[in-house]
Amino acid sequence: MISESPPPGGLSNKGESTMAYQWKNYTVGVCYYPEHWPEEMWESDLTRMLAAGITVVRVAEFAWSKVEPREGEFTFDFFQRFLDLCEKCGMKVIFGTPTATPPAWLTRKYPEVLNSTMEGVLYRHGGRRHYNYNSPVYRRLCARIVEQIASRYGQHPAIVGWQIDNELNCETDEFHSEADGNAFRQYLRKKFGTLDALNKAMGTTFWNQTYTHWAEVDVPRLTPGTGRNPHIMVEYIRFVSESAISFCEMQAAILRLWRKEGDFITTNGLFANYYTNMLSFDGLGIDVSDVTSLAELLKGATSLQKFINVATWKTDNVTSMHSLLEGTSAMQTIDSMEADATNGYWDTSQVTDFGRLFYGMGNFAKLNNYSFVKDWDVTSASSNAGEGFTGMFARSSVQALDLSGWNMPDAAAISGMLEEATHLSTLTLSPSIVLWRAPSATDIDPAVETAGLESISTRLAPGSIFKMVTGIAGAAEGVLDINELISCDWEYIIRYTDENGKEVAVSYTHLTLPTILLV
Repeated sequence: MISESPPPGGLSNKGESTMAYQWKNYTVGVCYYPEHWPEEMWESDLTRMLAAGITVVRVAEFAWSKVEPREGEFTFDFFQRFLDLCEKCGMKVIFGTPTATPPAWLTRKYPEVLNSTMEGVLYRHGGRRHYNYNSPVYRRLCARIVEQIASRYGQHPAIVGWQIDNELNCETDEFHSEADGNAFRQYLRKKFGTLDALNKAMGTTFWNQTYTHWAEVDVPRLTPGTGRNPHIMVEYIRFVSESAISFCEMQAAILRLWRKEGDFITTNGLFANYYTNMLSFDGLGIDVSDVTSLAELLKGATSLQKFINVATWKTDNVTSMHSLLEGTSAMQTIDSMEADATNGYWDTSQVTDFGRLFYGMGNFAKLNNYSFVKDWDVTSASSNAGEGFTGMFARSSVQALDLSGWNMPDAAAISGMLEEATHLSTLTLSPSIVLWRAPSATDIDPAVETAGLESISTRLAPGSIFKMVTGIAGAAEGVLDINELISCDWEYIIRYTDENGKEVAVSYTHLTLPTILLV
């Protein structure tokens, strides 16, 4: 099923809408294998499918020999005729890369591409998924067939998307070939560095498993009984997953060079030893123009590494981005979420809740430090006092943050925005922004002296620079301008008078104060 327009309302990380589904179109697709049927039946089959409401077919994922019947000999007429017929009839096509079933000429000439059992017995031609991910020969031949197919058919109007391979880790989720053994050693060497570190981490003193040379390390092999080193087995499963993902991403990189604008890239199936959430979230072809909430879209995808092709998402109807990327601690790439008022991309003017948007993001800040938020329109969220930005960058590894384009007149809205963002060293703000408002005496918890900053009315933990404070020069009227804040003595910024008229200085020994730049 493919929806041509996502539902209005929110999308959860489980793929569920926070509102009722109201799809504009509901698309039903099936697998179709033109290589199985006489060509004179194609048009009749397509016509009957369309009459039944089926408007998309997936093809070619098991048809390598139809394009490369012999090594290096390519023929494109078969699928060209089928795609042209689909265009004529109005049938849309998802084109599969055929790498799940290598042809007989390939496995006979290059047996090193075959997977094997734990005992070392090779799987032979005649089924499917009998190859391994790590054979350099197979990777080279797969890259070539994918490029040949994509360069020939990538711009065909009938194609709407691409499927990589078919059901990664289906049939078998263990790989014991010689190529896998070599790749596993490289994986462990890269991760642990030395044999001493590997032996220590794997607990190899048990049963005298200690390694003294890298050549002794291998993928799991047949042993008496069923007992195997559990640490090695965990690393092996991680290795299998990384191998599948790397194989998939190799093909995706080629397809991106040749697909036409709007065509998606995906794969199918959820199988063991394969951490699918480490793949990219590719937003290409996803229409969010009617969506009012992106809340929790990818919350908790702890291994997700890429959030790409979202630069042209039209978000002018979105009112909530709460927890959109919360907990994506392995995120390494976000291509762009920059404001583009001219084209209406990433229009945040209606968003009232950015709370916990980037909460707990770890690696990503080291790459570009969220530079795309600089010119976001946060006017609506600024009026949502105490909620609009709560936890937005909390517990993230953001190191430098440029908010110089923000119009944020109400300081209360930013409470808790940088809670425990302990890596922050530079904050750039507009000189017109007012950050601090003095709380009234009733807002101060009597326990604040012993509880540090956590009990101030906004309940902000150490590490956040956005504090509600009193006792600063210029705060008598309850408002402190940023310029006065820059020049004040930091030792006295957290002082207030309690209900008995006693002046109290709050300890801030755990407070990390960034450099604040005015532009």
